[in-house]
Amino acid sequence: MSRSRAEWEETSLKPFIKRFPERQARFTTPSGLELHPLYAPEDAKPGIAAAISYSKKAYIICKESLISRGIPAPENPFNGD
Repeated sequence: MSRSRAEWEETSLKPFIKRFPERQARFTTPSGLELHPLYAPEDAKPGIAAAISYSKKAYIICKESLISRGIPAPENPFNGD
């Protein structure tokens, strides 16, 4: 578990659950897999995270190339990440 996740659980999640208890002790998918209260990029399979990173880098390279030729670049599809 990352330090930021542990910090989030301690400072935000625990006080919230103390004030508003969970409806169930454990949440699961229909196939019985346990669901966690928060999923972060570190939880994704490494291939998925690498693919997203590659896509962002490819967009930046293409954008810079277009701008250097005086062509307006398309809107950044990764805004909000």
